[in-house]
Amino acid sequence: MQQFINHHIIKPLKRQYRTRFKYRISEQKKTYGKIIERVRTAGRCRVLFIASSLPMWRYQQLVRLMIADGRYDVRIAIIPFKAFTSAERERDASQLMEHFRRSGIPAERIADFARLKQDFAPDMIVYPQPYDSSYEDEAANWLHNRDCLIVHTPYSVPLSELEWYINIPMHNLAWKFYVASEIHAEVSRRIADNRGENAVVIGEPHADEFKEALTADPWKQICDGKRRKRLIWAPHFTIVSYNMFDRPDFNWSYKIMQELALKHKDTLQIAFKPHPRLKSELYKHAQWGPERTEEFYRFWAEGETTQLETGDFVDLFKSSDAMVHNCGSFTAEYLFTGKPVGYITRNLDGIKADMNDFGRACQEAHYTLDSEETLSRFIEQTVINGDDPMKEEREATLQRILYRPQEGSVAEAMMRDLNDSLFS
Repeated sequence: MQQFINHHIIKPLKRQYRTRFKYRISEQKKTYGKIIERVRTAGRCRVLFIASSLPMWRYQQLVRLMIADGRYDVRIAIIPFKAFTSAERERDASQLMEHFRRSGIPAERIADFARLKQDFAPDMIVYPQPYDSSYEDEAANWLHNRDCLIVHTPYSVPLSELEWYINIPMHNLAWKFYVASEIHAEVSRRIADNRGENAVVIGEPHADEFKEALTADPWKQICDGKRRKRLIWAPHFTIVSYNMFDRPDFNWSYKIMQELALKHKDTLQIAFKPHPRLKSELYKHAQWGPERTEEFYRFWAEGETTQLETGDFVDLFKSSDAMVHNCGSFTAEYLFTGKPVGYITRNLDGIKADMNDFGRACQEAHYTLDSEETLSRFIEQTVINGDDPMKEEREATLQRILYRPQEGSVAEAMMRDLNDSLFS
């Protein structure tokens, strides 16, 4: 996998880094210095947040703090990712609009980014992803907006030391690169071209939300008087073994999950929480295609004791009893619940090979599910019957690496750093 990533990801990005950038790191820092002086003189900072997908939105508390501070003018632009289908983009936009409406935070769907930038004249733009061409409207892509302070927090918790996690152009040229732990900052200092000088440790933003009370119960209500455990199944979008992520375990586990959902319908509810790209990948797959994919999704959406979840996951996690998955970020994020979690893989050594110390610690707090037998046993013994021998190990991992000792919340740590950098 490392050879594949070096050839198809790292080398092209490095060529792009050398040939497309007009600014080197030092020149970009000079630009940022001028913007900061302008902000200090004005005593105000105009901040534009780009929201593209509700599960990747990590700035709710920061937005509230900025609005309350009074020195920030905040706008939220909803711009879905171009990699998704048109239907998926409409879904993401609708979910975000409804989320911000319920939250009482103004947001708008943007079709003409250049006009927005001209009208609002942001000093700072906060991006949900670090990639160069995330949007159909080229004007929205970060490479064209380096006349603003570029801020980025990873949309998932990086578990790997692979360069594309930590050393692509935005990681080096962003004004602020907020990371979850000192382990991530150390990796950035060791691997990144800028030696991690813009990496600031603030903690994992979702930690704030997991400490809050449940805002809504997203689980399907079944009025038959039976008590059921709530299990989340969250498969990654990888369905081919040569993919750069090398997590093709959906291919052998999807049928087992369907069978277990039917077998345990009296004692178990299952929420199918696929990666947002899984449907589009299945659409393209020769053995799946649109018709079979839609039938599969209907099985989960319409079953009496099953449901399809494509939006935010925090309330879903908090109100669940357990999860099985093979996703990257969830390997860390579900540990905040303290509940049993199993990782579906037949290649655990390969999964762990590229991980940093943070990722390995999170992975080792999981049950490993590598067969129909281990998957079934986890659901029947651990989820349904409550036999959970890894409980103490999960709690120790949570306290050791996920909770960062600090005053206040993660959003408050980010806000303090911004205020110190802009107004001190």
